[in-house]
Amino acid sequence: MLLFLLALLISALAMTLFVSLGKANPYMGGYLFSGEVSPEVVGAAPPLITILSPQENSTYGCPDILLNFNVSVGETPVNAREWIDGVYYKGDWEEGRHLASYQSTLSSRTEFSINVTVPEGKHEVTVWAEGKGSYSVDEVVYGFVNGLKGRTYTFHITGLKSVAFTVDTTSPSIAVLSVKNETYRTSQIPLDFTVNESVSQIGYCLDGQESGAVAGNMTLTGLSNGEHRLTVYATDEAGNAGASETIIFSVDVPFPTALVAAATSGMSVITAGLLFYFKKREH
Repeated sequence: MLLFLLALLISALAMTLFVSLGKANPYMGGYLFSGEVSPEVVGAAPPLITILSPQENSTYGCPDILLNFNVSVGETPVNAREWIDGVYYKGDWEEGRHLASYQSTLSSRTEFSINVTVPEGKHEVTVWAEGKGSYSVDEVVYGFVNGLKGRTYTFHITGLKSVAFTVDTTSPSIAVLSVKNETYRTSQIPLDFTVNESVSQIGYCLDGQESGAVAGNMTLTGLSNGEHRLTVYATDEAGNAGASETIIFSVDVPFPTALVAAATSGMSVITAGLLFYFKKREH
């Protein structure tokens, strides 16, 4: 009985000594130590985000936009592991952020497709992914128990991406400045007009015939006498088409009197010559 009590006492002393040594040396007894470490120290890269739609600085003629993007885990050293803890997005046209997905084990590229309704105007949407990771350092520690021990650290890292785009559902406004609803005494009329926004194509329609694309202000030439109808049209960068009011004007170029006088004078000379010829033949 005495020997049994002595054995228990020795075991208790040994356990106390082991625990004391473990507290003094946190590397002992397995992975006893765990702390937060900066991802820069670890050498971990943030999650990679690629936004496919909407595209940067693009213009859309429809308010229903497809938010399409890829998220993948960033590169880490061989003794670290990283995963995605949450994927979020936020548009400047709405309050709060929205959870796109929650996959605590996401470790490869994943594609997300979300339909959003965006009001008219210039906007920006931001996508970000919150990543977590663990980083282990193995060390040989000599103490009460010799062996391969280690320390495990955790880290948090975030990646984000933003794109700016425009929603334009309004047709361009076109004003014709130089051509009026009146009669012109010339067959060449300047065509000057203004458009209230950037456009991808400009043209005009004259008497039902489209001109095709034009670079800007120009001069209408070769106009025949009579009534004409003119409309200028344009398409903006979002594909919205607009047209000016139709201008109805007339061209009345007078017949040149100098030419008539010259022709009359020429006929007189010819007539006089013929009379002289015939009189001479009579003799």
